[in-house]
Amino acid sequence: MKRVLITGATGFIGSFLLKNLLDSSYQIAIIVRKESSFKRIIESLERVQIIYSDYTNFDESESEILKFDPEIVYHLGWAGVDNTMHNNENILNVNIQSTLSLVNIILKGNVKTFIGLGSQAEYGPCNCVISEKQQTNPTTLYGIAKLTAYNIMNYNFRQNNIRFVWLRLFSSYGPADNENWLIPYLIKSLSEGVTPELTKGEQIWDYIYIDDVVSAIVSCGENDKTIGIYNLGSGTGYQLKSVIQNIRDIINPAMSLVFGTKSYAQNQIMVLQADNTKLRLDTGWNPSVQLSEGLESTVTWFLNNK
Repeated sequence: MKRVLITGATGFIGSFLLKNLLDSSYQIAIIVRKESSFKRIIESLERVQIIYSDYTNFDESESEILKFDPEIVYHLGWAGVDNTMHNNENILNVNIQSTLSLVNIILKGNVKTFIGLGSQAEYGPCNCVISEKQQTNPTTLYGIAKLTAYNIMNYNFRQNNIRFVWLRLFSSYGPADNENWLIPYLIKSLSEGVTPELTKGEQIWDYIYIDDVVSAIVSCGENDKTIGIYNLGSGTGYQLKSVIQNIRDIINPAMSLVFGTKSYAQNQIMVLQADNTKLRLDTGWNPSVQLSEGLESTVTWFLNNK
């Protein structure tokens, strides 16, 4: 039975990853902060080993991590995921420090595979379909921190023959997502009869459902052929206006929407779409959840879990 270590297991993506791996024959440990909420994974706690650690410094949990002796690490833990924190200098420093701390511990153990979760923010404003060959030019501290974390890990793991996969995630969504992201915000507003504040909605975004995100992550963990950077997106661009209208139609088709009440950001990115060819070819993975199906499931969950 392979031993798997997960950081960020109480988060949106991490909680779905944990549930997926628990259905397979893995022995699992999770690293969590003492102040973490377990609401997403409460039913899974009896089946995992919990290691408490301050994410600014994993050193305090080094002995427990090395004693567990993981073979595979899924690193999803990250401070300041909320987009209001994307230009917070303190958060940037925290994440770089935690990356260095975790890498130093991993190099002392017997880890064979390390899967890290990057971000589309590493590319910066491209306004085109993005392949892994696209030059990185992050314009937020969040994107800079993710890119720096990648460089730190890539250098150290390559030097020590640890298979390293870095998945640059595009726009994920699904049940139990963070409430301040766009789709949960829209569901909350529309279900309460409140007209949401909207831009013109001309942006083209790549939305990928949580089940497809997790199946891709697991595919990379289980497939020894995968190594390096992969874009993790649906590969399809959706005009934001149509996504918003779809959500409105599920909740209340009669409700009117007013587009353009909110100005675009100064550096508004108008196209964020992944070329996921490399990931599909190397793993055989393909996204299977259509946007309409995923939005229906997401809306239903939020309405039932107000």
